[in-house]
Amino acid sequence: MCELLNLDGTPTATRVVPFSPMGVSSDGSVVVGAASSFDGYIWTEAGATIISGTNTANAVTPDGSIVVGQDANSQPYRWTEVGGVEPISSFNANALSISADGSTIVGQALSGLTDSNSAWYWTSATGLQDLNLGSNSTALDVSSDGSVIVGWLLSRPDTTFPNNGLQKAFLWDAGGGTIYLGDLGGESSLAFSVSADGGTVVGESFDSSANKLAFLWTAEDGMQNLGTLPGGVYSTASSVSDDGLVVVGQSGPSSWYQTDGNRAFRWTEDSGIENLGVLTGDEWSFARAVNDDGSIVVGQSGIGASARAFIWRAPSNEEDNVGGVIEDYANLLTSFPVLTNDSAVAAAQAQQGLGQTMGQGFFAGSGQFGVQMHAGFARTDRNPTTVGARSTNSGAVSLGYGVSGGFTVGVTASFAGTSLANNGFDMSAGPGLAAWARYSAGGAAGTGLQAEAAFGWSRAEGALIRGRLLTGVALATGTSSLQTWGGFASVGYGFEAGGGWLVTPSLALSHYQTTRPGYSETGAPFNATYDDMTVSRTDLTLGLTAAFKVSEQGTLSLGAGIDREVAGQAAVLSGTSDIPGLATFNIPSSFVANQTRGYVSAGYAHDFGNGMTLSGDLRVGHAVYGTSPEVRGGLVLGFSF
Repeated sequence: MCELLNLDGTPTATRVVPFSPMGVSSDGSVVVGAASSFDGYIWTEAGATIISGTNTANAVTPDGSIVVGQDANSQPYRWTEVGGVEPISSFNANALSISADGSTIVGQALSGLTDSNSAWYWTSATGLQDLNLGSNSTALDVSSDGSVIVGWLLSRPDTTFPNNGLQKAFLWDAGGGTIYLGDLGGESSLAFSVSADGGTVVGESFDSSANKLAFLWTAEDGMQNLGTLPGGVYSTASSVSDDGLVVVGQSGPSSWYQTDGNRAFRWTEDSGIENLGVLTGDEWSFARAVNDDGSIVVGQSGIGASARAFIWRAPSNEEDNVGGVIEDYANLLTSFPVLTNDSAVAAAQAQQGLGQTMGQGFFAGSGQFGVQMHAGFARTDRNPTTVGARSTNSGAVSLGYGVSGGFTVGVTASFAGTSLANNGFDMSAGPGLAAWARYSAGGAAGTGLQAEAAFGWSRAEGALIRGRLLTGVALATGTSSLQTWGGFASVGYGFEAGGGWLVTPSLALSHYQTTRPGYSETGAPFNATYDDMTVSRTDLTLGLTAAFKVSEQGTLSLGAGIDREVAGQAAVLSGTSDIPGLATFNIPSSFVANQTRGYVSAGYAHDFGNGMTLSGDLRVGHAVYGTSPEVRGGLVLGFSF
């Protein structure tokens, strides 16, 4: 089950939060209903949209192209994407159902016809017509071709129906008039839904003990009691599949549908009445509609008068039993923008890790080799409201060769593992490689022109899980990887300042591109297939370092700088799914990167004088996402020979 929400990152306050889904198209791609703001809404892959100027949206054609309901002027309307809301009558009336071919609309008119509160039908040829069933009658559903209409009436001035002031389920046939469908012994019944061919009708009827019970009616077998869930005394059937084989509704301890313990059900002749459950924390549920083949059910789940929409899919097969789980529709749909944001964070962390690998360049003496072993970490705590904590631990080995006294080239190989808390990416540790070059006009002294360049690559593989931390959502899992390419170039100038300080201002340009190949999910009632995703970022960094020899062998360094994102490609999640209303999707991340990020750093290097050095550094600055600071640092043991 889940509320129907926009998937474009719009603020929550502007989203449509449905109160009651009333109809679903054949393939489940369109859902309609009444929003909590008492507006009609339609939900498609583009998100939930209020149908402006309406009070309700009660039904939709199987192909999702036509919606009917009542407009803000209390008139029945017909909606199409091209024509918008079109009133079909000036009467005070409500359109409650529409035939599959869109030709016939039925409902109840409060006024305007011969009798008040009377059942009617509409076609483009006839306009709105009274069914002549007397006052207090309602047409609730219509067959696929519009030839059969069902509902209830209170009484009629003839002997066809018992005239005892009680509600009576009826079937109106264009060729055979109106018949009474009977009851289960309590002399009162209501017909709510009819199959595509008009041969099967479902609803509710009182029995001789005054219990309200769901029924299924056919001309051959008459009215059949569908029973109740175990321990229940009440049931009602609200909808039937096109072939008449699947019935949905509610059953439980009380006929007041918002009673604690009432549950949505799905009935088939083979399985009987099946409890669909309730959303986590809720007290009751009600199945309102079923799609054509009976595989998808939508309805409500709630506590007291507070309700939210749910969705349920029948198991795909008996072997894996995937399906048969009631899901929070709001959270099911929300899981996609959440995964988009998870992708943005995972890509940023991968890019940060590659940056550490590319930043391992050092100077070696002319004609000498140097080896450095680096152990590093990066840690960002959880942002209070959005981004989870993330950390990367890495190890690297660098080999450099001094081409001349001021020019060194080298390579670095690394292995890094990243942990992303509250994130759908569960990546294993992966390799990284970088090639680099450093130049100093003053050689190891660091004075004069300074230049550095590097390019690198990293990769990590693992599981991607959609639905984490969202209640009422079955986890869907896939396997993919994050592959990152990057490079940077910097230029600076070192000069000796007063007091023995060596000061070096610098300017650097870096670029990173992370690709997540497409993949398919498995393991959940509703799954998706994702396209390739690419996330990129280009930064310009203005930095300043100052180094001071605290001893003959020890050097202290301090630094500060600003990273500025000058270009980038944000995470966008696209693909296809079998989720009703989400056949295709293209969802940009709602996370906004910190485009300007400051940092400060401190380090110490100790030269043992025998070709071995030991150094350490610590940097604190703004993270790409969130408000919590990023802390990174490392230790380096170096040898030259």
